[in-house]
Amino acid sequence: MPVGPALSEPLRSELDLLLREHPDLRRARNEASAARARIEEARSAYLPRFELSGDSGAERTDDPARRQAGQGAFSMRRDKLTLTATQNLFNGFRDEAGINAAELGHIEQQMSLENTRQELLFQGLNQYLDVLRNVRLIAVAQNTESTIRTQLRLEDERVQRGSGIAVDVLQAKSRLQVAKEQRVAFEGRLQEALARYKQLFGHLPEVSSLEEGVPPEGVVPSDLDGAIATAVQYHPALRQTRFQADIAREQRWIARADYYPSVDLVGSLDYEDNVSTTRGIEREQSLLVRARWEFFSGFRTRARVESASRTLAARKDSYNFATRRVEEDVRVAWDRLLTERRRVDLLNNAVNLAIEVFNAKKRLREAGKETSLNVLDAEREVFSARINQISAEFDARIAGYLLARRTGMLTPAALGLGAN
Repeated sequence: MPVGPALSEPLRSELDLLLREHPDLRRARNEASAARARIEEARSAYLPRFELSGDSGAERTDDPARRQAGQGAFSMRRDKLTLTATQNLFNGFRDEAGINAAELGHIEQQMSLENTRQELLFQGLNQYLDVLRNVRLIAVAQNTESTIRTQLRLEDERVQRGSGIAVDVLQAKSRLQVAKEQRVAFEGRLQEALARYKQLFGHLPEVSSLEEGVPPEGVVPSDLDGAIATAVQYHPALRQTRFQADIAREQRWIARADYYPSVDLVGSLDYEDNVSTTRGIEREQSLLVRARWEFFSGFRTRARVESASRTLAARKDSYNFATRRVEEDVRVAWDRLLTERRRVDLLNNAVNLAIEVFNAKKRLREAGKETSLNVLDAEREVFSARINQISAEFDARIAGYLLARRTGMLTPAALGLGAN
């Protein structure tokens, strides 16, 4: 299959627009941004927390002690204000694990974004080539129909002059109906391809400006082993699964943190005015080290650690299975590419042979040794071979892009696109 140096400008423009405007890619970008914000949320655990609380209003106290002392009820406006600063010193490594999990979560969402981007690129190329394929097939079908219509007119003229056979006219009409049906079928497929194109790109293409879309050099891997190694290392979906396992490992550390005590440095400033039967202003400051340790939680912590451990094991198994699936997809895509390339070679030969047969029958017809309908059938064989050849060529191009997608190398940079 021929390989061009780069994608044509119309196709690059369409793909650039796709990567800028498609809602699914915007969704993935927003999710990656949300994951980045969660890193700052996790890092806030390292900073102190400040809390300001207070109350103001009427207070009335009438208790037995005051009554025994012969005092009446205490009733006066009260004001209270408390400022508390808390700095965690140790919480069983929960904060460190939380930050690691948030950072890994951001990377995992970036891999999801990259996977979405590459899938959109493949779908865009697929739909672009599908439209172009049907445009080319319609052109061949129209040429076939025009040739048969011309032959039908010639046979009808021969019958009118008395030198033709009416059955030949009927046979030409039958062949014309078959050619029309083929052309209508291709036109229907084109409309379906245009509908899918509009759903993906958000607009219909300029059919007259469609280019070949041949995979640029370097996009399609040159050998199977290298393709598999590249996929295992770079495929974004596989890397996403690997980071999910890393996140699960940090979640297990978070669950284990409940086995440890939590130690905080707590500073407080209290301001009280006429509070709890004490007249006047009272101020109090404190700086304390406060520890809490729940040494038995009804086996809740143990259950959480067990759950996190099982989740980690499941993520590891998911990664191992995903690795197998990626390798399988690469092998299938590689075999498909080789098959389509062989089909292109065979169908190129088939077209050449069909042309030779047509030319030979045409010469026989000119010598009066062959019928015009047999010549017409030979020409139709040329058209049929070209239809199969065109389909195989586009299948080979799509198979090349599919293999690049399966290896995780169908990136904007590889296609010569702008940064998106």
